[in-house]
Amino acid sequence: MSPTAAPTLSAPGRPTQAERRARSRSALLESAARGLSRYGYGNLMLEEVAREAGYTRGALYHQFKDKEDLALAVIEWVNDSWMREVSEPAEQQPDPVAELLALARGLMSEPTLLLLDEPSLDAAGTGHPFDRHRPGAGRPEQQ
Repeated sequence: MSPTAAPTLSAPGRPTQAERRARSRSALLESAARGLSRYGYGNLMLEEVAREAGYTRGALYHQFKDKEDLALAVIEWVNDSWMREVSEPAEQQPDPVAELLALARGLMSEPTLLLLDEPSLDAAGTGHPFDRHRPGAGRPEQQ
């Protein structure tokens, strides 16, 4: 579909293709976040991610080209969620103490946002995509 073409309307009550795609992407990202938290990057099995999300491996590959692409999308999703649900509301607080309290409450209420601090990610070993996006990660001589 060209960028100027009108989106296809679906029957009333029936989700559009874009809505179905967004729903499947979200379910796959949530499943992958749980898998990364539990097993680490090295032990993450894409078939298990898809199954837990309620989709096929083909649906996963329709959304993400490979495990690295999925893992990087999870990082972006977690960061976007943090900004939208915790950081931006905290910045609206009237003073620094209230902002800090709002950040702490948000951190405790959003367990998915703790994903990048999970020990299993560090135990996955060096060379996984997270290492390229965290300064000094996976390189003990620089820590």
